[in-house]
Amino acid sequence: MSVLQALRETDPEYTDVVKKMKDSIVSHRNGIPLSDYVVTKVEKVVNLVLESQHKSTIEMIKMEMSKEDEANAQTLHLYHGSPNAHKIAQNGFNVEFSASQNMFGKGIYFAALSSKSNQYAWGNNAGCPQHRSRSCCVCPRQLLLCECFMGRPFKPTRANEPVPRGFHSVIAEPANVPSLRYPEYAILNNAQALPQYLITYNIKP
Repeated sequence: MSVLQALRETDPEYTDVVKKMKDSIVSHRNGIPLSDYVVTKVEKVVNLVLESQHKSTIEMIKMEMSKEDEANAQTLHLYHGSPNAHKIAQNGFNVEFSASQNMFGKGIYFAALSSKSNQYAWGNNAGCPQHRSRSCCVCPRQLLLCECFMGRPFKPTRANEPVPRGFHSVIAEPANVPSLRYPEYAILNNAQALPQYLITYNIKP
């Protein structure tokens, strides 16, 4: 189980995480008014077991890749929103909890935009437990900021396009999938993603 180390507001690491989170707010067609965040806590996730599994998985995937694919493989720092964010920070991801009817199939989904992941902080199209409101500014939310190794990414040209064998992730871009406004990312193996920070916050309308 992870140790969650609360960072001080004066810590440069805290400042960097909050700045990146606030700098990745854009408008969405979701009815959630959002202009800014009030961050109340940033916790660093420390789990030697998850770190070891992450490194081992990267090495295993690299063995499956060509030299060219390995040279182009990306490690991205992405957001994940979930009502189970605290549990994931403690124990890591589990792809078995993902739905096969997701836009790009079964996988663990991420975003480069914090405001996109914010939409899923209470689940898909769900509101806060107390007020049942997706736009609630009173109840605290949580996001994870994770290190994600993408391996050999599949780049779909439409929604619901099956991921062929030999790929380790999905990178869906609006230029290729017209129904998207912003990029979406998904990994297919639990340990490809390493939770690094658990961020507790409220939204400002």
